[in-house]
Amino acid sequence: MKRNIIITLLVFGVVGTAGFFLFGQGIKDKISHSFETGNVQKMAPYFSESILLTMYDDQEYEGTSDVSQKLSSFFEQYPSKDFKTLHYRKKEHKNSFYMVGIYQATEEVFRINVLIYNEKIDDINISFESPLSVN
Repeated sequence: MKRNIIITLLVFGVVGTAGFFLFGQGIKDKISHSFETGNVQKMAPYFSESILLTMYDDQEYEGTSDVSQKLSSFFEQYPSKDFKTLHYRKKEHKNSFYMVGIYQATEEVFRINVLIYNEKIDDINISFESPLSVN
């Protein structure tokens, strides 16, 4: 009996700990994959209603349709070569995190900052990364 209780506690402890550390991995991986493949449609289901997109030219766009359209244009103008997540951090609010990544286009490199709140993308910031072009 005592052994069953210990095994049960260990199983729940391992599952709970794994869940704690893996929270957000699903959406994080989907967002990363969307940037890696240049596919807005895979990212769009995670847009919040009041999403804000800030582009490298300091223009801001709000709303899911405007953001989808501008990201599609961005991916057409700068086709994806690679995307690497540099930093991922869970925020104090239990369903929130942010990630920072490097988007490698054919010739340019961009820094991507994404803020997720309640499992929805609230903010995307795209800026040029130095050096501006890659050989």
